[in-house]
Amino acid sequence: MNKQAVTMPEPPTHARSSKRRYQLWQGKNLFLLNGRLMFGADFHIFLGTNLLLIAPTAAYFGMVAGQMEDTHKWLGATLFVITFYLLWKTATTDPGIIPRRGVMEGASVRVEVATDDSDKGEYDESSPLFEQALPPG
Repeated sequence: MNKQAVTMPEPPTHARSSKRRYQLWQGKNLFLLNGRLMFGADFHIFLGTNLLLIAPTAAYFGMVAGQMEDTHKWLGATLFVITFYLLWKTATTDPGIIPRRGVMEGASVRVEVATDDSDKGEYDESSPLFEQALPPG
């Protein structure tokens, strides 16, 4: 019996691109921190919103808060931090991809709705509209 060594073929090697995946993106998004942080196309509006939060808060703490009680200072600082945090969390969170409706989910299902004799209509589950039924004839 002749035993021969069986060698498995090497898997094909794909040429790796020197660009990262976010650099190949053709959208209008802005990527920072080596692609770890992504902003939408409206980044300039986001910066303007930051300015609209920082300017009045700085004026408040610079001119008004020194004459108020410590409780009001802490309340103003807490509200600013929460607002600023939620703004940045919203701007930097990926909303994901909204999947398309399936065939059965998109089907229009009508349900007869009647609360009393004078209010008859049908409810379309594919859209939240209550349609009044037309009288016969």
